[in-house]
Amino acid sequence: MFQSKFVPAALGALLLCSAVSAQLNITIPQQAAGVEGNGSTSYPWNPCLNASCSIRSQYFYTRNAFLNQSVTGPILINQVRWRGNGGLVQAGGLVFPNVTVQLSTAAAGSILAPNAVFANNHGPDVATVFTGQVTTLATTGSSPNGFIVDITLTTPFLYDPNGGDLCVDISNQGGPAGGPAVDQITTLGADGARVWDFTPGATQQAPASGNNQPGLAIVMELGYAPPSGTPALLSNYGTGCVRANASVYESFGTAASFDLANTGVSMINGGNSYTVLNGINAFVPPGGGATVLTLGDDTETNVALSGTMPYPGGGTNSLTVCSNGFVSVATGNGTAFTPDSNAFLAFPQTAWAAYWHDMNPAAGGTVTFEEVGGIAYVTFNSVVDFGLTSTNTFQFQFVLASGDVHIVWQTTSGAGNGVVVGYSPGGPNADPGSTDLSVALGAGQIQLAAADLLPLTLTSGSRPILGTTVNLTTGNIPAGAPFGAVLLGFVQFNPGVSLAPAMAGCFQYTNGSETLSFFGPANPHVLPFLIPNNNAFLGLNVFLQSAVYAPAANLTVLGAISSNGVAWTIGNV
Repeated sequence: MFQSKFVPAALGALLLCSAVSAQLNITIPQQAAGVEGNGSTSYPWNPCLNASCSIRSQYFYTRNAFLNQSVTGPILINQVRWRGNGGLVQAGGLVFPNVTVQLSTAAAGSILAPNAVFANNHGPDVATVFTGQVTTLATTGSSPNGFIVDITLTTPFLYDPNGGDLCVDISNQGGPAGGPAVDQITTLGADGARVWDFTPGATQQAPASGNNQPGLAIVMELGYAPPSGTPALLSNYGTGCVRANASVYESFGTAASFDLANTGVSMINGGNSYTVLNGINAFVPPGGGATVLTLGDDTETNVALSGTMPYPGGGTNSLTVCSNGFVSVATGNGTAFTPDSNAFLAFPQTAWAAYWHDMNPAAGGTVTFEEVGGIAYVTFNSVVDFGLTSTNTFQFQFVLASGDVHIVWQTTSGAGNGVVVGYSPGGPNADPGSTDLSVALGAGQIQLAAADLLPLTLTSGSRPILGTTVNLTTGNIPAGAPFGAVLLGFVQFNPGVSLAPAMAGCFQYTNGSETLSFFGPANPHVLPFLIPNNNAFLGLNVFLQSAVYAPAANLTVLGAISSNGVAWTIGNV
């Protein structure tokens, strides 16, 4: 390993200065600025809603909440405050002994679909800004109310709304009962979201206690000041290679957005994985010998097959049919009525979802099973949405000899809650992201993998501040790779330049004029990099990317793979 040396004359550093200003404040979401919200929440300041008396919650705020309020560049957030719900009168003095607050520029897409794993919702600039005791303040009951929690950050956070949305992560562990309700907006649509979990020390939401709730946000006031120097900025761009996924799904936020009615999907079993195509089989109306399955609301039942049907990774001689529109190779996936792609990928049993949605066969329609000509048919025929009279008709076709699976949709209601469609081998599985099946299959086919393969990644452990050491971590390195390198350059390629055919699926994101080599790397490999304490580098843009030579993994013709890109702007704050 060797360290790169910058040549000041070649860098053309840009010096930026901004004057120190008085403390400023901004209310988020912006709809609550100066007015009472339209709801309230006990999260995260009443942790004893659960027996654990612990709660971790993440809130997401759109960048537009800042841009629309004249915050158009980087700011240093140094204070966070929460308003009591309108009309709430409290004397204050309630002590929460163990509170941690983290802030970050949220990972792309988190505000629309937060990930079940909390860390996955944070951007690369995530920072712990407060750890310690919090004591509530008195409120008088006005509307809008006074601040009931006020925290001065021990580590101010640099946030640039041009770089993305804001993630606020609050962990309140072991607090007392009777915490206050705080103000909230519940009609934001895509402007906010929340996830949470009650498990002490939670790192991800559990299906039983956590929820993905797009469309709401707790009301906060942030105290901030313009940076007193040149902001050090950090962001990721592009994707590494090579990636392959064993699962595929499409998530529809509402049933009204479901666009697969009167179409089909075919999954052709190649032994270890599926090739997914536009449907090649037609709907087959149930015959006179079809068995009506006794399914109530949120229930499941097992059906026996006449032989063992293969599927990627195994075989089964029975199927478990859930009333909410998915079929599994065995029990264990539950009968949840809320479709959740994170839960789907975590199902312990291999499953196919034709229309995971809240339905109630006991209130109308039938679910039938029959075997005809070596094909097992599970048909949802005019099954009603829960609490409604609208109906849905679709069919699973399982080919016993080959293990091919066909899903055929007839009419669907467009009513009720959301829908998840897809295939998930016994989990947990990496998230491939929601795939627009009608678009992807219209353009060709989707080839799934026998197992998830994650791409090479590069992360910067902190922002590039003069005189500090930044840990550059290369992850997902294939076993046995003899060497690799972190490449640094001053020219960014975004979008990346394709490296096919020698490195098909890989892209170049920097000109890589400097090379930091490493040999026989462990996975992950951490390379410390000292940012020179020299003002000549202020404002310098640097672009980084990792590459690893791993011929034994047989991932590309050349044997090398590359990571995503990392963008730095060197600063002193």
